[in-house]
Amino acid sequence: MATNRQKHIQEVLKQADIERLLSLMNELEGQGRSEVISSLSGELTEAKKKAAVSRVQQAVVLTDGKVKEWLVPAISTAYVAGMNATQDFISKFGFYTGLGKVTVETLKSVSDMRPHLEAVNSLLSDAYLDFGSGMTGFVKGVEHTLNDTLKRQIQSKLAIGRLTGEGIREIKKEIVEQLSARGFQVLLDRGGHQWTLQGYSEMLARTHIIRTNTEATVNRGTQLGIDVYEVSTHGAVDRLCAPQEGKLYSVSGQNYPRLTRENTPPFHPNCKHTLLARPDLDR
Repeated sequence: MATNRQKHIQEVLKQADIERLLSLMNELEGQGRSEVISSLSGELTEAKKKAAVSRVQQAVVLTDGKVKEWLVPAISTAYVAGMNATQDFISKFGFYTGLGKVTVETLKSVSDMRPHLEAVNSLLSDAYLDFGSGMTGFVKGVEHTLNDTLKRQIQSKLAIGRLTGEGIREIKKEIVEQLSARGFQVLLDRGGHQWTLQGYSEMLARTHIIRTNTEATVNRGTQLGIDVYEVSTHGAVDRLCAPQEGKLYSVSGQNYPRLTRENTPPFHPNCKHTLLARPDLDR
């Protein structure tokens, strides 16, 4: 069961076309990098910094619209896939769903499916807020890099009385080398880990797609009267996931621990764990 579930998740991630999202973020990241480097062609001033940040902000606005265009089908498809996978699985136990293959249009047109449409909209909102926060952080990161450059120029002036062409070239060389060696790492998460915009976006995409698919499993299963769910198993060794593998939870809290937000995967960014409906344990 676990192997089939993992294949299902891999297919859902493939359908989401995360590569297209990463292409958008790579382009935006490249623009930010170019703005930083071009600003260092001569002495950086406060006016040049503000102009560069403004251009990055404009690029973010354009990318923001494209991210929305990607998110809507990606989240909707992941949710519907979770519903269909759940229906297919529980039908093997004699559960009649009363509905054929679900599509996004089904959610919009069938009254009983309205709660699922609301769930999709809520998941879309959560995902968009995360992506929006990431892009806001990207702009702040560009500004921080330029502010740091201004500080280095001031320090250089204090050391030698004025900022020479050689001093400007040295500062630029150091910053460009850092960008080349580590990538444009301008995003800092709560744990203090630095991300490139592309790496951060890939993590968000995978995490939200799996969360969406998992929520669809529970929502559709519960709607059909299924109470028990199992955490997928695939040999995790990290301290957050390993203890959860194969654990059984129930929506009602009867016979098994209650299913809550805390014990529902994904358990961390980039987590691959999902839930599997277990109608065989309800009986």
